[in-house]
Amino acid sequence: MAEFQTITLARHGPVDVSWDSRIPGGNFVSFVEGFRAAGIMPTSEPAPEACREAREAHTLICSHLPRAVESMQLIAPGRCYLEEALFREAEVPTPFRTSIPLRAATWAVLARVLWYMRKWPDTESPREAQERAKRAADVLEALAAQDGPVFLLGHGYFNAAIMRQLRLRGWRGPKFPSVRYWSAVTYRRRYQPAAPE
Repeated sequence: MAEFQTITLARHGPVDVSWDSRIPGGNFVSFVEGFRAAGIMPTSEPAPEACREAREAHTLICSHLPRAVESMQLIAPGRCYLEEALFREAEVPTPFRTSIPLRAATWAVLARVLWYMRKWPDTESPREAQERAKRAADVLEALAAQDGPVFLLGHGYFNAAIMRQLRLRGWRGPKFPSVRYWSAVTYRRRYQPAAPE
């Protein structure tokens, strides 16, 4: 039996959208819909360290969003993996109704700031996202205890939320995970048997 349990959190590859495109605020909702449905850039290649961690993992799991699924298929070709909406990215509101054009990336930053300021209809709140991160950490811990090393291919913000939950539970690893595309960071904890059902 391994002395340590391991959970690796990886981020998907670059998404096939243009963050530099200038769009009116009123069109941001359409941009977000396209972003959610988009895959990764066809010329992008996984980082070797992410591929290595995936090869060593016993369980592969990813978000159900296309950018995560396509990334997993590149990182671990031919391997079986789980797709779970539980690990999706935290959404942002799309309240802008202006015709003023800004870079899509700028609208995204503004949307994330507004997300923290109040509860938006039909959008998961920061508190709800943190509760979901707790459930996600529960699942990853259970898999690591039962089946060995786990590799999650997810998203920048939500991976960070899971990381905070793992560190609160005694997992050791980077305090601030990388937000680079294809990045992979591993957290370890001395082996603890799975809780009896």
